[in-house]
Amino acid sequence: MNKLSTDILIEQLAEQPRSTTAEFNPRLLTLALLCITSLLLLLIIGGLLGFRSDWSLTAISKPLLFALIVACCTLQITKLAYPLESLHKPALLHLPFSAVCFMVLFTAPPLSLQEALNYDSYSFCLLFNTIAGLGIFALLRFMLRRARPASPHGFSAWLGLLSSALASGVYGLHCVQDAPMYILTAYFPMMLLVTAVAAVLPQKSWFW
Repeated sequence: MNKLSTDILIEQLAEQPRSTTAEFNPRLLTLALLCITSLLLLLIIGGLLGFRSDWSLTAISKPLLFALIVACCTLQITKLAYPLESLHKPALLHLPFSAVCFMVLFTAPPLSLQEALNYDSYSFCLLFNTIAGLGIFALLRFMLRRARPASPHGFSAWLGLLSSALASGVYGLHCVQDAPMYILTAYFPMMLLVTAVAAVLPQKSWFW
């Protein structure tokens, strides 16, 4: 009788995490938050800065590059939000398309490293995208606080990368500089910074 009671208790304890996790649907929530934050950023960029008018294949490739990174991060985050799902391989399906977009950017007029660093909007681009990326990360971190990833710091790092890529993609609709060197110096350092900050922050709310 005692063994039977023990077996029942073990089964109940084993079912408890699944019932708790079922209440949280990160896929729908993440997609909804991305739509909301994208809309807010579009309103801010369009209202305060305005969108670029000289559209071309090269100009489209820049925001598309960041949009593909956002899609890749979204797929990975929705996997990691569930317990033990971090054992899955990263969602790298979009990376070949991102590489193609980056190659298209080489058709833009080239810039040297010094020219990129001295470009008129370089400091503003770096500052705006950093603030916007951290702001989006703070919002997503708060709204996804019920997630229970097996690796909280890894989950947070992916969330930071998603946030910074989203900020870069929306700002890219305004920025008229498409040179690869400018993107490497003005966009990617900010993305690495936001991702690193997100990874090292305390993750108490996501620990079991």
